[in-house]
Amino acid sequence: MYPIEKIKTRLQISGISGLVGTPLETLKDLFANVWVVLVCSPIYYGMYFAAYEPLKRCLIVRLNSTSSAALISSIAATFVMFITRVPAEVIKTRLMTGADASPMLAVRRLYARAGVSGFYTGYLSLATVEYPFNMLEITLYECIRKAWAANFNAQPGALGTVVIASLADSVSGFLTNPFDVIKVRVMNRAGDSPGKFGAGVRGQVRQLLSEEGLSGFFGGAYVRTAWMTVGGVVYWLVLEESQKVLRRFMCLAPKLA
Repeated sequence: MYPIEKIKTRLQISGISGLVGTPLETLKDLFANVWVVLVCSPIYYGMYFAAYEPLKRCLIVRLNSTSSAALISSIAATFVMFITRVPAEVIKTRLMTGADASPMLAVRRLYARAGVSGFYTGYLSLATVEYPFNMLEITLYECIRKAWAANFNAQPGALGTVVIASLADSVSGFLTNPFDVIKVRVMNRAGDSPGKFGAGVRGQVRQLLSEEGLSGFFGGAYVRTAWMTVGGVVYWLVLEESQKVLRRFMCLAPKLA
Protein backbone atom coordinates (compact mmCIF):
# COMPACT_ATOMS: atom_id res chain seq x y z
CA MET A 1 0.00 0.00 0.00
CA TYR A 2 2.98 2.34 0.48
CA PRO A 3 3.48 3.03 -3.27
CA ILE A 4 -0.21 3.94 -3.69
CA GLU A 5 -0.05 6.29 -0.72
CA LYS A 6 3.07 7.94 -2.13
CA ILE A 7 1.33 8.58 -5.48
CA LYS A 8 -1.69 9.97 -3.62
CA THR A 9 0.51 12.27 -1.52
CA ARG A 10 2.43 13.57 -4.55
CA LEU A 11 -0.85 14.27 -6.37
CA GLN A 12 -2.12 16.27 -3.40
CA ILE A 13 1.04 18.40 -3.25
CA SER A 14 2.44 19.01 -6.73
CA GLY A 15 1.81 16.09 -9.08
CA ILE A 16 3.79 12.90 -9.67
CA SER A 17 7.14 14.57 -10.26
CA GLY A 18 10.02 12.24 -9.57
CA LEU A 19 8.06 9.12 -10.39
CA VAL A 20 8.65 9.32 -14.12
CA GLY A 21 11.64 7.38 -15.40
CA THR A 22 12.63 3.84 -16.23
CA PRO A 23 10.49 1.10 -14.62
CA LEU A 24 13.33 0.24 -12.24
CA GLU A 25 13.85 3.89 -11.21
CA THR A 26 10.13 4.38 -10.67
CA LEU A 27 9.86 1.20 -8.61
CA LYS A 28 12.87 2.22 -6.53
CA ASP A 29 11.37 5.66 -5.83
CA LEU A 30 7.95 4.22 -4.96
CA PHE A 31 9.44 1.97 -2.27
CA ALA A 32 12.07 4.40 -0.99
CA ASN A 33 12.03 4.63 2.84
CA VAL A 34 9.22 2.06 3.13
CA TRP A 35 10.98 0.73 6.23
CA VAL A 36 9.77 3.78 8.17
CA VAL A 37 6.18 2.59 7.76
CA LEU A 38 7.10 -1.02 8.52
CA VAL A 39 8.64 0.07 11.82
CA CYS A 40 6.10 2.70 12.91
CA SER A 41 2.75 1.22 11.80
CA PRO A 42 2.74 -1.76 14.21
CA ILE A 43 3.53 0.62 17.08
CA TYR A 44 0.74 3.15 16.62
CA TYR A 45 -1.88 0.66 15.43
CA GLY A 46 -0.96 -1.58 18.35
CA MET A 47 -1.65 1.37 20.65
CA TYR A 48 -4.95 1.99 18.88
CA PHE A 49 -6.33 -1.52 19.36
CA ALA A 50 -4.87 -1.87 22.84
CA ALA A 51 -7.23 0.98 23.76
CA TYR A 52 -10.11 0.26 21.34
CA GLU A 53 -10.99 -3.37 22.02
CA PRO A 54 -11.10 -3.35 25.87
CA LEU A 55 -13.00 -0.04 25.93
CA LYS A 56 -15.49 -1.24 23.32
CA ARG A 57 -16.25 -4.44 25.28
CA CYS A 58 -16.77 -2.40 28.44
CA LEU A 59 -19.04 0.15 26.73
CA ILE A 60 -21.17 -2.48 24.97
CA VAL A 61 -22.17 -3.79 28.38
CA ARG A 62 -22.81 -0.32 29.79
CA LEU A 63 -24.53 1.25 26.76
CA ASN A 64 -26.12 -1.87 25.28
CA SER A 65 -25.30 -0.49 21.80
CA THR A 66 -22.53 -1.82 19.56
CA SER A 67 -22.47 1.21 17.24
CA SER A 68 -22.29 3.76 20.10
CA ALA A 69 -19.63 1.74 21.89
CA ALA A 70 -17.59 1.47 18.69
CA LEU A 71 -17.86 5.20 18.01
CA ILE A 72 -16.77 6.30 21.49
CA SER A 73 -14.00 3.70 21.61
CA SER A 74 -12.70 4.84 18.22
CA ILE A 75 -12.45 8.46 19.40
CA ALA A 76 -10.54 7.51 22.56
CA ALA A 77 -8.25 5.04 20.76
CA THR A 78 -7.40 7.58 18.05
CA PHE A 79 -6.31 10.07 20.71
CA VAL A 80 -3.99 7.44 22.23
CA MET A 81 -2.59 6.50 18.81
CA PHE A 82 -1.72 10.11 17.96
CA ILE A 83 1.10 10.10 20.54
CA THR A 84 3.25 8.19 18.04
CA ARG A 85 1.21 8.57 14.83
CA VAL A 86 1.65 12.33 14.34
CA PRO A 87 5.49 12.37 14.43
CA ALA A 88 5.57 9.34 12.12
CA GLU A 89 3.17 11.01 9.66
CA VAL A 90 5.20 14.24 9.60
CA ILE A 91 8.41 12.36 8.76
CA LYS A 92 6.68 10.07 6.25
CA THR A 93 4.95 12.93 4.42
CA ARG A 94 8.18 14.89 3.97
CA LEU A 95 9.96 11.79 2.71
CA MET A 96 7.20 10.99 0.24
CA THR A 97 7.18 14.50 -1.24
CA GLY A 98 10.96 14.72 -1.39
CA ALA A 99 11.12 17.61 1.12
CA ASP A 100 13.74 15.59 3.05
CA ALA A 101 16.10 12.98 1.65
CA SER A 102 16.17 10.61 4.64
CA PRO A 103 14.39 10.04 7.96
CA MET A 104 17.44 11.14 9.99
CA LEU A 105 17.82 14.35 7.99
CA ALA A 106 14.11 15.06 8.55
CA VAL A 107 14.44 14.43 12.29
CA ARG A 108 17.53 16.64 12.66
CA ARG A 109 16.09 19.46 10.56
CA LEU A 110 12.74 19.47 12.38
CA TYR A 111 14.34 19.40 15.82
CA ALA A 112 16.82 22.15 14.91
CA ARG A 113 14.11 24.46 13.58
CA ALA A 114 11.14 23.78 15.83
CA GLY A 115 12.22 21.50 18.67
CA VAL A 116 9.96 18.70 19.86
CA SER A 117 6.85 20.65 18.83
CA GLY A 118 7.97 20.38 15.21
CA PHE A 119 7.19 16.67 15.25
CA TYR A 120 3.59 17.48 16.12
CA THR A 121 3.11 19.96 13.27
CA GLY A 122 -0.22 19.12 11.68
CA TYR A 123 -1.69 17.51 14.80
CA LEU A 124 -4.93 19.43 14.22
CA SER A 125 -4.98 18.67 10.50
CA LEU A 126 -4.38 14.96 11.13
CA ALA A 127 -7.13 15.01 13.75
CA THR A 128 -9.54 16.53 11.21
CA VAL A 129 -8.81 13.54 8.95
CA GLU A 130 -8.54 10.67 11.40
CA TYR A 131 -11.43 11.48 13.71
CA PRO A 132 -14.05 11.82 10.92
CA PHE A 133 -12.56 8.89 9.01
CA ASN A 134 -12.27 6.54 11.99
CA MET A 135 -15.72 7.44 13.33
CA LEU A 136 -17.30 7.01 9.90
CA GLU A 137 -15.37 3.85 9.08
CA ILE A 138 -15.98 2.14 12.44
CA THR A 139 -19.66 3.12 12.50
CA LEU A 140 -20.27 1.93 8.93
CA TYR A 141 -18.30 -1.27 9.46
CA GLU A 142 -20.03 -2.21 12.70
CA CYS A 143 -23.51 -1.31 11.40
CA ILE A 144 -23.08 -3.21 8.12
CA ARG A 145 -21.58 -6.14 10.00
CA LYS A 146 -24.52 -6.19 12.41
CA ALA A 147 -27.02 -5.98 9.52
CA TRP A 148 -25.19 -8.82 7.74
CA ALA A 149 -25.38 -11.05 10.83
CA ALA A 150 -29.10 -10.30 11.27
CA ASN A 151 -29.91 -10.87 7.60
CA PHE A 152 -27.93 -14.09 7.14
CA ASN A 153 -28.35 -15.31 10.74
CA ALA A 154 -24.59 -15.89 10.94
CA GLN A 155 -21.40 -13.94 11.50
CA PRO A 156 -19.71 -12.81 8.26
CA GLY A 157 -16.92 -15.04 7.00
CA ALA A 158 -13.84 -13.96 5.08
CA LEU A 159 -15.83 -13.02 1.96
CA GLY A 160 -18.38 -11.11 4.05
CA THR A 161 -15.59 -9.18 5.77
CA VAL A 162 -14.16 -8.23 2.36
CA VAL A 163 -17.53 -6.88 1.20
CA ILE A 164 -18.23 -5.01 4.45
CA ALA A 165 -14.74 -3.51 4.64
CA SER A 166 -14.86 -2.43 0.98
CA LEU A 167 -18.11 -0.56 1.50
CA ALA A 168 -17.10 1.06 4.79
CA ASP A 169 -13.61 2.15 3.76
CA SER A 170 -14.36 3.31 0.21
CA VAL A 171 -17.16 5.61 1.39
CA SER A 172 -15.14 6.88 4.36
CA GLY A 173 -12.01 7.40 2.28
CA PHE A 174 -13.70 9.45 -0.44
CA LEU A 175 -15.75 11.65 1.89
CA THR A 176 -12.75 12.58 4.03
CA ASN A 177 -10.36 13.31 1.13
CA PRO A 178 -10.59 17.13 1.55
CA PHE A 179 -9.33 16.80 5.13
CA ASP A 180 -6.49 14.55 3.95
CA VAL A 181 -5.38 17.08 1.32
CA ILE A 182 -5.03 19.80 3.97
CA LYS A 183 -3.28 17.41 6.36
CA VAL A 184 -0.67 16.47 3.76
CA ARG A 185 -0.03 20.11 2.82
CA VAL A 186 0.34 21.22 6.45
CA MET A 187 2.70 18.38 7.37
CA ASN A 188 4.78 18.92 4.25
CA ARG A 189 5.56 22.45 5.50
CA ALA A 190 6.69 21.28 8.95
CA GLY A 191 9.67 23.40 9.99
CA ASP A 192 9.36 25.71 6.97
CA SER A 193 8.53 29.43 6.99
CA PRO A 194 4.78 30.19 6.98
CA GLY A 195 4.84 31.83 3.55
CA LYS A 196 2.22 34.12 2.06
CA PHE A 197 -0.82 32.18 3.27
CA GLY A 198 0.55 30.68 6.49
CA ALA A 199 1.56 27.14 7.38
CA GLY A 200 -1.46 26.15 9.49
CA VAL A 201 -4.78 24.63 8.51
CA ARG A 202 -6.44 27.96 7.70
CA GLY A 203 -3.42 29.10 5.70
CA GLN A 204 -3.37 25.95 3.60
CA VAL A 205 -7.12 26.14 3.01
CA ARG A 206 -6.73 29.71 1.74
CA GLN A 207 -3.79 28.77 -0.46
CA LEU A 208 -5.60 25.78 -1.94
CA LEU A 209 -8.71 27.82 -2.70
CA SER A 210 -6.60 30.56 -4.25
CA GLU A 211 -4.48 28.27 -6.43
CA GLU A 212 -6.78 25.38 -7.33
CA GLY A 213 -10.31 26.23 -6.22
CA LEU A 214 -12.70 23.71 -4.70
CA SER A 215 -11.50 20.94 -7.01
CA GLY A 216 -8.17 21.02 -5.19
CA PHE A 217 -9.79 19.49 -2.12
CA PHE A 218 -10.39 16.31 -4.11
CA GLY A 219 -6.87 16.02 -5.47
CA GLY A 220 -5.92 12.34 -5.47
CA ALA A 221 -9.43 11.37 -4.30
CA TYR A 222 -9.74 8.31 -6.51
CA VAL A 223 -6.27 7.11 -5.61
CA ARG A 224 -7.01 7.66 -1.91
CA THR A 225 -10.33 5.81 -2.19
CA ALA A 226 -8.63 2.83 -3.87
CA TRP A 227 -5.83 2.92 -1.29
CA MET A 228 -8.22 3.07 1.66
CA THR A 229 -10.46 0.33 0.21
CA VAL A 230 -7.65 -2.15 -0.38
CA GLY A 231 -5.96 -1.25 2.89
CA GLY A 232 -9.25 -1.53 4.77
CA VAL A 233 -9.96 -4.97 3.34
CA VAL A 234 -6.54 -6.25 4.40
CA TYR A 235 -6.79 -4.52 7.77
CA TRP A 236 -10.25 -5.83 8.74
CA LEU A 237 -9.71 -9.28 7.23
CA VAL A 238 -6.49 -9.84 9.16
CA LEU A 239 -8.06 -8.45 12.35
CA GLU A 240 -11.24 -10.54 12.19
CA GLU A 241 -9.52 -13.78 11.17
CA SER A 242 -6.79 -13.31 13.78
CA GLN A 243 -9.41 -12.80 16.47
CA LYS A 244 -11.20 -16.00 15.37
CA VAL A 245 -7.96 -17.96 15.61
CA LEU A 246 -7.14 -16.51 19.04
CA ARG A 247 -10.67 -17.24 20.33
CA ARG A 248 -10.44 -20.86 19.22
CA PHE A 249 -6.96 -21.15 20.70
CA MET A 250 -8.05 -19.61 24.01
CA CYS A 251 -11.45 -21.35 24.01
CA LEU A 252 -13.36 -18.05 24.15
CA ALA A 253 -16.93 -17.42 23.01
CA PRO A 254 -17.39 -16.25 19.38
CA LYS A 255 -17.43 -12.50 18.75
CA LEU A 256 -20.87 -10.92 18.88
CA ALA A 257 -22.07 -8.64 16.07
